[in-house]
Amino acid sequence: MPSFQSSADSLAALQRAVVLSLALLTPPAELTVSEWADLNARLPPEGASEPGQWSTDRAPYQRGMMDVANEPGIETAVYMIAAQCGKTASMLNTLFYFVSHAPSPILWVMPTKTLAEDLSKERIDTAIRDTPALAPLFGKSKTRSSGATILKKKFPGGFMALAGANAPSTLASRPARVLICDEVDDFPASSGTKGDPITIADARTTNFWNRFKVYASTPSIKGASRIEKLLANSDMRVYMVACPHCHTYQELVWESLKWPGPNSNSGATRHEPSRCYYVCVQGCEILEADKPDMLRDRDVEFPAYWHKTNPGGGDGHTAGFTLSVLYSPWKTWESLIGDWLKAYKNPQQRKAFINTRLARTYEAFGETVDDTALMKRRGIYEAEVPAGALVLTLGVDVQADRIEAELVGWGADGQSWSIDYFILRGNPAMAEAWLPVDELLQRTWLHASGARLRIACAFIDSGYHTAQVYKFCRPRQVRRVFASKGMAGPAVPLTRPRAQRAHKSRVELRIVGIDTAKEALYANLKVEEIGPSYCHFPSAYKNEQGTVVPRNTYDRDYFAQLTAEKLVSEMDGMTPVRKWVKKQERNEALDCRVYAMAALDDLNIRDWTKLAANLQQMAAHFKQTPPAGDPRSVPDAPPEAITQTPEISAGDIPILTGAKKKGARLAAKTSWAGEWDR
Repeated sequence: MPSFQSSADSLAALQRAVVLSLALLTPPAELTVSEWADLNARLPPEGASEPGQWSTDRAPYQRGMMDVANEPGIETAVYMIAAQCGKTASMLNTLFYFVSHAPSPILWVMPTKTLAEDLSKERIDTAIRDTPALAPLFGKSKTRSSGATILKKKFPGGFMALAGANAPSTLASRPARVLICDEVDDFPASSGTKGDPITIADARTTNFWNRFKVYASTPSIKGASRIEKLLANSDMRVYMVACPHCHTYQELVWESLKWPGPNSNSGATRHEPSRCYYVCVQGCEILEADKPDMLRDRDVEFPAYWHKTNPGGGDGHTAGFTLSVLYSPWKTWESLIGDWLKAYKNPQQRKAFINTRLARTYEAFGETVDDTALMKRRGIYEAEVPAGALVLTLGVDVQADRIEAELVGWGADGQSWSIDYFILRGNPAMAEAWLPVDELLQRTWLHASGARLRIACAFIDSGYHTAQVYKFCRPRQVRRVFASKGMAGPAVPLTRPRAQRAHKSRVELRIVGIDTAKEALYANLKVEEIGPSYCHFPSAYKNEQGTVVPRNTYDRDYFAQLTAEKLVSEMDGMTPVRKWVKKQERNEALDCRVYAMAALDDLNIRDWTKLAANLQQMAAHFKQTPPAGDPRSVPDAPPEAITQTPEISAGDIPILTGAKKKGARLAAKTSWAGEWDR
């Protein structure tokens, strides 16, 4: 038998194959999540401000947030963390650690299925693509054999499933050793009819003795925040940093951030965020430049660390982390102060700042508004529409024997002016009852500048006499007269980007988040200083001849109706729920204002400055060519000042009467009765 001799290259190839084979039998090195991330993680350009190799030292507080997954005895991690602090990146590293280092079935839950799909496409898929340690585990996602879809991805030893908290079938269909629930304060109170989505998802981990769960969110309303409740059942850790001067350890808090301003002792006449500093608990002044060294948790004499403020609290197996944006290396103190100066006078913006920047729950002082105090605000307007109001909207509520409506003027800084309130008697099932509404939509109101304004958008409640509302709105949609429907729930936006289409009626139906609107309205009603978000009410106005004309509809009954509901907190099982309840039966004024607010939101005004300029241009045109005859008649306006096209941008809202641009869509000129009978 002939002998065979291997070449040197063949022997080398065999040796490499043996080494690689033995490596497969070698257990992976003992790494923590942060160690794995520093070795392997890559940040894709699509989802990171600083793409490339991950470095925990960039934001050292993330080390403790990630390594808690390796901490003996800890089964659950709770993150009540501000935006722009790296919360999602930390959770993604935890996710990929289990994928590559401890393969397991994993479930990641977002508030909605759409958000889960966005997370998969924008953060997870791109990270897998750019991370050499991950890409081989998932194969080529576009091949049929890869086992990868947008919401489910297989890898050796497990799978990764993404789900929406609003879809009970996706929560209850599979077991999971690792559970990540993100933005839990936006979860619905119930997943379909199955109950609390967190309880449903948590049940998926029951069979795993080594389960690990993460609950994360920026907080929301005090008493109704899920993440606040979960944090209270933890050891409640805060990140302690040492003062660079006296070395005293402390938590960074918003109240200790100072800057020269009108209300300080610095003598400054304006706010100067660029000269900000942080006051240590011992009185030392700390500058922004000191922050990077303060955040370091190793290789320094006084390292930062996570301190348990509730040691042994809760069930003993839950670690809780809370962190404000003061710690973020991506957000300067100067820019944070700038955000506050923009937000603090606006109740909704102030709430968002407290929730997303300070990672604190927002506490609304008082659950209702004093109607007597609001009534005392009434004053005499200098015209039908005061100077500050730049756009008019109409909110309409339909009752069994009448139609009620409120006309509201809106300004650039969130101020509002109630212009007039109408109670139109008649049976809304009959066409005749809608004639006064049509007249309102066609008439104009005198602005203090001398221009005359039309209604820019009207929302009509379709919850009662639905068919009649649809018939009325259908030919007027081109003039932005829309049928609308209220939807309760804290997570429902004021209006949605796209309108629904009512079945078989060809009507665009606007969905209105009534809880969101009422919360915003009550916050504005509590503003007592004239300025941003302040609500004005008329006792009278001065007409063109200077005569004072009373507005008798703004009486005690109106203000009682406007404040007819209060916000209460109740428990739905283990879930805190806030809902609006009536203090009295009649609340039509409140409903009308809600729909007027929604109509403004639907306009999506982005450039109030342009809108004001158009108004001044129109006023100048009116002064040159004063209207004649009927005081409501209006001369032609310069075409560049307005448009009546269905698609609207901020500066082109059709609030001013006059000529129409070429090609503008107009409603068909049909008889009223003829349209009603169609």
